[in-house]
Amino acid sequence: MRQVYLGAVNEGCRQVEAIHAEFAPLAAPGNRAKEGVTGIVRRRLRLFPMMRLKTLGARLVIATIVPLLLVTAMLYPIFRTHLEARLDSSRHGATTLLNAEYDALLHDMNESFNQVLAVAELPILRRHLRNVYEG
Repeated sequence: MRQVYLGAVNEGCRQVEAIHAEFAPLAAPGNRAKEGVTGIVRRRLRLFPMMRLKTLGARLVIATIVPLLLVTAMLYPIFRTHLEARLDSSRHGATTLLNAEYDALLHDMNESFNQVLAVAELPILRRHLRNVYEG
């Protein structure tokens, strides 16, 4: 049992050595592979010079503004369609009210003209009734 375990350990060591031998040329002096993860992250951050902020206040401002802009950009179409729907319903309600008021105005104008005509014809009617009564 002990020999099987040692054999497995030796096999694992041989695999690690093979992998190390394969990637050793990449870690040669002047090669970027020796930088490790932090070096890669630093190199990536150099691509975005705006992100090289050293003060806490500037990082907090960026951490606040970027999500705010993203949320605003996501919600803007929703708010715009909601506003357009409200404006359309208000416009439709106003148009309906104006049409109803216009019809009421025409009705009132007809009544006024009828009253004016009745008042204007009143002397003629009196004369006619007096002629009929006397005659």
